Amino acid sequence: MPEDYNALLLLGIPTRAARFSGCRNRSPARDALASEEPFAYLYLGEIYSETKRLPQAIETLEKYIRLVPNPEEVPRDVSRAYYLLGQDLRRLGRLEEAQKALVNSQRFREAKFRYDAQHIFDEPAVPAGR
Repeated sequence: MPEDYNALLLLGIPTRAARFSGCRNRSPARDALASEEPFAYLYLGEIYSETKRLPQAIETLEKYIRLVPNPEEVPRDVSRAYYLLGQDLRRLGRLEEAQKALVNSQRFREAKFRYDAQHIFDEPAVPAGR
């Protein structure tokens, strides 16, 4: 079993579960989210969106956006969160809020593109044959 928190979280095995191994009524998702780890909320929000649990998806994605300490460091993830949030708000008929979320999604997506374009050749080239 991996020791890395992110790997455990993606496997659905929160590190806090060991503390509560005797409690059968605990939710692994709730344990993982108790840590206030931002990206856990992004993945849970995606699951809620995909399973059409829109109010939960909106709440979870908004929490992810609030918890991200430096959104400019993870523009792809923040763009994804805003996109999903916009789509879910649109499905619920909250069009003005949806439009704002989609504009933010585009803003972060464009920032990621600009960063990639500026740094495309930053890594040293590897000679052929290696």
